[in-house]
Amino acid sequence: MQSDQIIHSSGSLQIGIWGISQQRDELMTLTSLTPVDLDRLATFKQKERQCQFLAARALLTRMGHDPCNISYNEQGKPFLRDTSTGVSFSHAHTYAAVAVADRNIGIDIEMRSRTFDRIADRYLSQDELSKAQHIRTHLPEILALAWSGKEAAYKWDGAGGLDFRKDLHIQSWPDPKQPENGFLIRCRDHLLQAGFISREDFVLVYVTKYG
Repeated sequence: MQSDQIIHSSGSLQIGIWGISQQRDELMTLTSLTPVDLDRLATFKQKERQCQFLAARALLTRMGHDPCNISYNEQGKPFLRDTSTGVSFSHAHTYAAVAVADRNIGIDIEMRSRTFDRIADRYLSQDELSKAQHIRTHLPEILALAWSGKEAAYKWDGAGGLDFRKDLHIQSWPDPKQPENGFLIRCRDHLLQAGFISREDFVLVYVTKYG
């Protein structure tokens, strides 16, 4: 995927993805950064990570929001100052993703080349593992979506300290054949609605509070 693309927009909800083909210097010309974000950029030693960071800010700009309004809470969760708009960022390899909504939101993007089955017991409870194994069809994709969903829920929560197996639970499982239905995740005492997009090389999950 080349350049940027808004792949989902419904009401106040926007999901954007950027297929990174530009170099760092070009990306720097496509967005504005606060002094705080310039300091954050300077902490990234790898060029790939710098490009991911810049592509996410450039994408936010294309989505109609000023990256100079980004602030962070004590746990590092981003938010847009002086607005009720929620924002979340994610990146994987040559992709950066952004979610924007009029409420709290979390997003995660993962490459499907990762071997999620090998680490499934690190992020799924025994009950979840049992249910996932019974699904069988599209199991690698479902395991990727479960991981990505819990990552997105972790970002939605924003307080940190969550145990993926004990504090985050898949309440209903994704069906890759019916992405419009999404799936449900329980985070602490909150039920979250997870929407997802699945492509040949990546999965992306975004979550908001259910209801």
